[in-house]
Amino acid sequence: MKLTIDRIIGLIVIVILLGTSIFFYLKTEHLEDYIDNELDYRTNNPQESGYISKEEALNIVLNNLDIAQTDLYDLSIELDHKYNTTVYDIDFKYNRLEYDYYLNAKTGEIIKSFSERD
Repeated sequence: MKLTIDRIIGLIVIVILLGTSIFFYLKTEHLEDYIDNELDYRTNNPQESGYISKEEALNIVLNNLDIAQTDLYDLSIELDHKYNTTVYDIDFKYNRLEYDYYLNAKTGEIIKSFSERD
């Protein structure tokens, strides 16, 4: 009888652990979708969210480097969540270098930047 009870308890524990794992997996998926949707909305409505526009963010980077937008290629500007804040992730190539900038989406402050040979 004790062996049977041990097996039943073991099965119950396995079912609980499996159910908990599935719950948290689905919860994480939902959270990622929510964050993506929220960032999409904020990207398309930056002023409503209190963010600077993509154009303003790009101008900050261009002024920092003293280059013209017409000289860039493979430009990508995305709103993202990094460094515990919402940032504009600005990537582009210029003069055989790849640049990557992270700007605070509210203040326009350059949080991080780096470049490397293309």
